[in-house]
Order: sequence, then C-alpha cells, then structure tokens
Amino acid sequence: MFNSGNPLTITYADFEGGAYLLESIPIGDYTVTEITGPNETGTAYIEGYDLNVTYEGVVTGTGSGGLFRGAKAESIPNRIPIGDSQQGVMTITNDYSAPTPGPEASATIEVTKEFNDWTKAGSFTFQLTAVTADAPMPNPNTASATEADPKAVFEALTFTQAGTYEYTLTEIDDGVEGVTYDTEAHKVIVAVIWDEEAQQLRATVTYDGNESLTITNLYVEPAPDTGDSGRPLLWMILLTASLLGILAIVLRPRKLGKW
Repeated sequence: MFNSGNPLTITYADFEGGAYLLESIPIGDYTVTEITGPNETGTAYIEGYDLNVTYEGVVTGTGSGGLFRGAKAESIPNRIPIGDSQQGVMTITNDYSAPTPGPEASATIEVTKEFNDWTKAGSFTFQLTAVTADAPMPNPNTASATEADPKAVFEALTFTQAGTYEYTLTEIDDGVEGVTYDTEAHKVIVAVIWDEEAQQLRATVTYDGNESLTITNLYVEPAPDTGDSGRPLLWMILLTASLLGILAIVLRPRKLGKW
C-alpha cells in the first residue's frame, strides 16, 4: 500500500466497528483495491456481489502522520489524498444477492444392446417418451444400436431448472423373425439439483433405479419347414371318408330272409 512499492494486504475479519484503521502512514496518495478472493473450497470465487465505493471526504485530525480508515482493503480502485494532520475515510460496501442458477445442466440418456447374432438383425431402435410435462426432449426422440456401436445414445438434454424429470425408454419391435424383442417400458429419471458449493446445476441419470441400462436380445433359429404342412388336412379327409364308408355299409338296407 505504501509508496515504497510494498503493498499491504488486509483481510477482513469482522473488525471492531466494521472498520480497519491504519495509523501514522507517510503523507502521500494511496490506491485502494478490493480483490475477490476464493471461497472455502479454495477453487471458486465469490459471486453475487455488487461493489459500491464512497469517499466521505477529509476530516480534521492531529499529529504529523496521516490516518486511513477503511472497511476492507481488498476490485474497485480509488485514490484518497492524505495530508498532514488529516484523516481520510473510505467506505467499501458489499451488497449480496443470490446468483442466478447456471450454467445449464446437461444430461445424456443411453442404452447398451447385447445380441447373440448380429447377422440376423443389423440394428435395434429405442424410443424415449417424456412422462414429466414440459421435460426437455431429444430431437429425434429415437436412437439406434448396431454391432459396430452397440450403445444407443440420445441427443443431449439441457436443463435450466432444478427438479426431477421422468422418461420412459422402450425398444421398437422391428419384426425380425426369430428375434425376441424387449417389451418392458424402462423408467428413466433425470435428477437436476443446484450445487451450492460449485454454484451451478448438476444432473444425474438413473435407469430403473440403476446407473446404466443394458437390454439383451436373443435370436433363435425358426423350426425348418419340412413341406408336410398339408398332411394333417389330408389325414383328416381320409379319416372322414373312411367313417362315411363304414356308416354306409352298416346302414345299407338288407333283403328279408337273407343276411
């Protein structure tokens, strides 16, 4: 702080009367700046402050040295002339207002596909449906998994408000013969919270209560066609004809006196 080029740093620590007094400093001009310091984590900086500086003028004092009184000696420069037998009073006022939540939180919903025979089905498609009204949605609301990339990833979602957002994830039945498709509607929850320490929104995703989702499909070779599909009908016709023949013999009229 002094003209010698050696700055004096004073950390505010609830000073008595809310002021810090420097006594018997050399006559001259001094520059006072307030520095934004780290918070308790040592990594982030204080946010939400509006700084106002007022200079209350020069008042009469005594002695050969000047006096300087300030609430904090720490981002607004100001010069105060200090003369012999004078006392300069400078007040730095900090007003705090809660910062607007931000930045926005991002979340990505994805599902992994396991399949035993990719030669039978080249891809599987999944659909995302919002359960919570006005919940952010990907565009498009479908994603596909292939053998080369078995993880189906939806477009990233952006959230601007804290809350719980529910979705339903389902697999689309493409109708490939021999493939068993998943018919369950999976519950996806995106929980968005305000991280007070980091001063930003954070989002976490769970699938049916778990951290990830894997859906397994099986391919089973259909029973071969032996070409005998018409034989049951043929046997039914022959059996019916035989029964009718027997009835005709039994019920045929006989001549009297002869068997």
